[in-house]
Amino acid sequence: TGSKGVFGAIMGAMAAFDFGGPVNKVASLFADGLLMDGVYGPEAVKICASMIPPFGVALSWLIKRSRYTKSETDNIKIAFPMGICMITEGVIPIAAVDPIRVIASCSIGAAVGGALVMILNVGSMVPSGGMFIVPAMINPWGFMLALAAGTVVTAALLVLLKKDAKKEDTVVLDEEEDEIDLSDVKFN
Repeated sequence: TGSKGVFGAIMGAMAAFDFGGPVNKVASLFADGLLMDGVYGPEAVKICASMIPPFGVALSWLIKRSRYTKSETDNIKIAFPMGICMITEGVIPIAAVDPIRVIASCSIGAAVGGALVMILNVGSMVPSGGMFIVPAMINPWGFMLALAAGTVVTAALLVLLKKDAKKEDTVVLDEEEDEIDLSDVKFN
């Protein structure tokens, strides 16, 4: 069981590390290949680890809103429903602001979730689908436990590591624009 847990932790961290980027795709391809051979655990790890970052970030926002700017808050409100569908990319705008803390927190949380998926013998015969395919999984309650544990670890790390947000550094878009006089423009 120990080696299963280590395998799940590595796959989970890989699936969450770059929020749908090339490292995630390597873990995903590996899980899909094993699925074709009838090994269902890694597929469940991939699904769980892809959902943990948006859920963890959303939970950390609920716990400590002062850690996030208004634009990050708006992105979190988009990332959470994307996470339900197993779309991790919604976390990228949040990670872009504070990459070290966000990537580390999400990867560690996904590693915990991935390890639990393997230890609890969770399996998925469906390659993706997020929360919509949980009822079709082998040991769906184990999946929910692993997802909850990874989400809580991610959120706790973000609350502990992330600093309070500074005032928005973005340009104010509500400023009045200068009127442009186009009366002198002539077309030939």
